[in-house]
Amino acid sequence: MKSASILLCTFIGIAAAGCGSNPAGNQAGATANAAGPAAQPAQAGGPSALSNLTVDHQALENACLSPADARRPLTDFSAEEKRTIVACANREMVRQMEGQMPIRIDQVTSLVALTSAGATLTYNYRVEVDGATVTDQGRRQLEQSTRATVCGRPDMQQTMSLGGAYAYVWADRAGRPIHAILIDSC
Repeated sequence: MKSASILLCTFIGIAAAGCGSNPAGNQAGATANAAGPAAQPAQAGGPSALSNLTVDHQALENACLSPADARRPLTDFSAEEKRTIVACANREMVRQMEGQMPIRIDQVTSLVALTSAGATLTYNYRVEVDGATVTDQGRRQLEQSTRATVCGRPDMQQTMSLGGAYAYVWADRAGRPIHAILIDSC
């Protein structure tokens, strides 16, 4: 059975870079591929631009799991305990990443803030367009492509199965809302 510490990096929606793929283990400053699909109003981009964000996975684990809990199989945790760990990991990840933003995702999109509320991690994007020009069809495409990206990521699916959720908020260059969605299942 997998222990909670092994799964901690993946179930909060951080790709396993710096966790299982780092030969040195969960090292401080390991690069994480933060799981927030970047998108412009009519098209989603990939999360590759977010791969420059860093998360200290050991600090995250230390903040959210006792040494005994780190060795427990994930199946031994109650649903509430899992949500509590996800919420803790979200808070710690936000704390670590806040000084790394804004980060340019593509020619028109920047991730300006990452926030958490309980087990929900929210990605706040600024898109260099006039929000009034974004059509309903553009919003639907944005939502569909973001959902497809989230649901195509095993780490994000695992987070949702443990009670986590992802929210996405897009604002235009003047800060006016373009669209917002919550994804808590696929």
